[in-house]
Amino acid sequence: MPGTLDKPSPDVYVLAFEESAIGYELRVWIEDMAQATRIASDLRARIWEELRKADIRIPYPIRTLERAPRRREPVAPAGGPRP
Repeated sequence: MPGTLDKPSPDVYVLAFEESAIGYELRVWIEDMAQATRIASDLRARIWEELRKADIRIPYPIRTLERAPRRREPVAPAGGPRP
């Protein structure tokens, strides 16, 4: 990857097992700190491209929400007793 150094070699760490993902951290050495943002963006784009080529998809969590039917109760007039 342009802007990164071969030595020391990159490191990858598993950070967390999430509900629908595994979090990783990639650490690389770079030639110029002024280019850190561009290099980080390029690395993410390259990772995304390689995942797509390998047909690896990142799933979205699925949530099923069920709403219970509401009971309709009469409303008491302001300041009056409840029915």
